[in-house]
Amino acid sequence: MADSKNLRIRFSPEVSSIPTLTGLALNDSDNAVWAVFQSESADAITHIGVRHTSTTGTSPTYKASIQGVGTTGNPNGTIKGGGSPASKTFSPSSLGWGASTFQWLALDNSWTPSRGEEFSIYVTYDSGTVGAGNTSSFAYVTNMPASGKPYGGDFQTSHTKRDGFPSLAFRTASGRYGFPIQAASSVSYVTGSSPNEYGLKFTLPADYGSTCKISGVRFTSWMGASGTFTVRLFDGGGASDTTVLQSLTASDGDFSQSGNRPQTFMFTDSSLATLTFGNTYRIAILAVSGGSNTVLYYADVSENNDLLAWPLGIDTYWTQRGGGNWTDVTTRRPFGELILSDITAGGGSSHSGSLILGSLVG
Repeated sequence: MADSKNLRIRFSPEVSSIPTLTGLALNDSDNAVWAVFQSESADAITHIGVRHTSTTGTSPTYKASIQGVGTTGNPNGTIKGGGSPASKTFSPSSLGWGASTFQWLALDNSWTPSRGEEFSIYVTYDSGTVGAGNTSSFAYVTNMPASGKPYGGDFQTSHTKRDGFPSLAFRTASGRYGFPIQAASSVSYVTGSSPNEYGLKFTLPADYGSTCKISGVRFTSWMGASGTFTVRLFDGGGASDTTVLQSLTASDGDFSQSGNRPQTFMFTDSSLATLTFGNTYRIAILAVSGGSNTVLYYADVSENNDLLAWPLGIDTYWTQRGGGNWTDVTTRRPFGELILSDITAGGGSSHSGSLILGSLVG
């Protein structure tokens, strides 16, 4: 087996607490939210994804489009597709969109970028009565760190780039890109809670390799000032699969201080189990004793396929139990990463996704 050189597979962006989503009410005829991306492939873009925050009164008609990018790094106002524009008009009120929901819009005409081409997603007013009493708000950036592309911004009196990872997204026939997040929250639990064990159900794709070992995991969590907890690795993906492969029991006081932060848990087993790429496993934190809460942070998407935009894809998601069978939430992910060791290469196949950041790089 080969030493992994501390390879970590991040199954979500790294955050220190619950991410916040920043929105803007498009209550003027020129207000807009936007994001700039760089295409990973030369596949046709068929959908634009937006997170509808809320609507006041009756929403006007808005237009979502794919535009070019100017020399200053802002959308250039020219919709891609020429006479077959890559755009879609829509009214949240007419569509019956609920508050705080992520929605996909099928473009009237798809548009195919070249590999590595810059483009922007632009959402703005199109027609109808608009103002403070008739408007919709859309989230467009989060407080998660971003560097380079993608990046987000808005137009109020001028184009302004904003810090943080954009929450707009796009789709092709086989992939989803950007950050199609619907909500972010946390669960707080103690030993007497039901459930009292939460974590990640995951499948490492078969074309990543042959076998590996999990030496640890990193979860964004809050470990209280007192009490003990156990981090366990389980074999299998069935509801009744509770065979423990590895286990770490520790006390909250083992950490430098309580509080929400990315916490690293390294297994202390004398030998680590050999896992097979393509098989399914679970890794979870069990509250064992003490009165202090364990808190695990997570993000929700609108549908399981939206996890195509996340590392490891649709087969990796939230899992929980209260001493019996597991219950999975296929539209939820905790924040963190797997820490690998002793990787055995596969038979020469390749995987198109990034091991570290997946499609979240945009």
